[in-house]
Amino acid sequence: MTPSNARRVPSILAGVLAMAASLTAMATVIWSDLAEASEPVQVLLADEVVAPKPVKLAKIEHKQVEEVTPFEDEPMPVVKKPMKKKRRLDFGSFEGY
Repeated sequence: MTPSNARRVPSILAGVLAMAASLTAMATVIWSDLAEASEPVQVLLADEVVAPKPVKLAKIEHKQVEEVTPFEDEPMPVVKKPMKKKRRLDFGSFEGY
C-alpha cells in the first residue's frame, strides 16, 4: 500500500520545517560564537600591576557543649516487629482494557 498524496505532503512539509528550524538554531549559535570571538580580549601587561585586595582572616573558636540526652528519664519506645505474613494489598477496582 502506498500512502496517498494528502498524507505525504503534510509529513514532508513538517520534516522540511523541522530541518529549517534546526538549521536556524545552529546558525544562530555559530553567529553568536563568531560575534563573541571578534571582540578583543583585555590583556594586562606586566607594567600594569594591579594591587591585590587584602584578605581578612577571622579566627573562629568553637565552644564545647556538654552532651546531655534530653530523654534520659523517659523509657525507650517499644519497637514493633514487622509481620512475617504477607498481606494482600487492596488496590480497589479497575476496569480492564
